[in-house]
Amino acid sequence: MTRGQMIFMFMMICTAVMTGAALGIISNFDIILQQAEVINAAAAAAAAEPSDEGANAQENESPAPTTVANREQVSRSTQLMIITAQEKEEIRQMMQQLGMTEDEQEADFIKAFQHSHNLQATGTLDSQTLNLMIKQATYNRAYRSADTVMGR
Repeated sequence: MTRGQMIFMFMMICTAVMTGAALGIISNFDIILQQAEVINAAAAAAAAEPSDEGANAQENESPAPTTVANREQVSRSTQLMIITAQEKEEIRQMMQQLGMTEDEQEADFIKAFQHSHNLQATGTLDSQTLNLMIKQATYNRAYRSADTVMGR
C-alpha cells in the first residue's frame, strides 16, 4: 500500500466515523431532548430543595444532580440516573440473565452483585455497577453463542 492510499483510507475511516456519529445523534435527537428536559427538571427540583448543610452553604450549580444512597457518605459519588420504564424492564431482564430469581428484590441482587465484583455493596444501581452488569451480560451472551456454534 502506498502512502497516498494509506492517507486516503485513514480519511475515509474518519469520514465514516463522523458520519455514523452524526446520524446516531440525528436519529435519536428527540430522545436526547426528552432526557435533557428530565435532567433539567430534576436539577431545578434539587435546587429548589432547602440545603441540609447550613445557612452559609452555596447552591450546587452542576447540570446533573447527584445523590447518595440512604444519605450515607460513600467513597464514590453517584450520578442520578434517570431511566425510562422500558430501560428499567431491560435492566431487570439483564439481571435475570445474570442470575436474579423472579421473587428476588432488585436491591438485594444488586448488593450481592456489587459484593461479588468487589464494588462497594450499596444495593443502589449506579453507573459503575450498570456498566459492569452490561459487560457481564454481553460476555455471557457471547459465551452461549460460541457454545451454540461449537455444538456443545
